[in-house]
Amino acid sequence: MTVADWAAMMQDVNGVFTVRVWGEIDLANASRFREYLLGAGSMAHDGVVVDLCAVRHLDSSAVHALVAARAAADLREVRFDVAADGLTRKVIDLVGLTSLLRDVPEPAA
Repeated sequence: MTVADWAAMMQDVNGVFTVRVWGEIDLANASRFREYLLGAGSMAHDGVVVDLCAVRHLDSSAVHALVAARAAADLREVRFDVAADGLTRKVIDLVGLTSLLRDVPEPAA
């Protein structure tokens, strides 16, 4: 059995941090994902965009990490958006967070 893992790349463009994530996020690694998102939110001046379009698996602990990062961004009055499609979009819709985690167009490569 292999451990699910994820990777990310962060880019700052004029105070908006884009976090592109790929791989699998589950209970085994969601705390690291949460800390990464919180770090992006703490450095962003104007906003955070989390691009989950290349994520193959995300479970409830990953969703919790997104909610925690969104709450922290709200406290700093920093916009927090999620780009999601496929499985990640279905999970966000299924748990009823579509309105909480606003969808944005997929960032250009």
